Amino acid sequence: MKKLLLILLIPALAFTGKPEKKGSLKGKMKFTETVKMVYLSYISGDKRVTDSVILKKGKFEFQTKVAEPTLATLSVRFEPGATDVKPRTDRMQLFIEPGKIKVETSDSLKFAKVTGSAAQQAFEMYKELQVPYDERGKLLNEQYMVFKKDKDQEGMKR
Repeated sequence: MKKLLLILLIPALAFTGKPEKKGSLKGKMKFTETVKMVYLSYISGDKRVTDSVILKKGKFEFQTKVAEPTLATLSVRFEPGATDVKPRTDRMQLFIEPGKIKVETSDSLKFAKVTGSAAQQAFEMYKELQVPYDERGKLLNEQYMVFKKDKDQEGMKR
């Protein structure tokens, strides 16, 4: 009987996830355009979490709850200009995790500095290692497009 109970409990324990822990994502942003809203989106457990805050005096703060380092998207929506059909947005991916994380940027999220996340540091190193492969892929794609334009089937197969 004890073996049967143990066999039934093991799968149940396997599906219980790690407990979620609180964290925060604070930041400072300086853009030339007026920011309408700042968004944070990520998956926690089995649900998608999307939160939004208004940038106040160039600062924002999100409260997070994740069990482990999690890939998130930080987005900024700007006030539409007079000639804009729809508002311009800027976004970046970053890792959030339990604890305090800070983001500082001016001009573009592309150049944002993220501190307080070991997973983010590893992600940034990964992105740096990826650059030569991305450049080589871009070059190969450009060559392929020339072959395609010239209808050079042999060149396209290389």
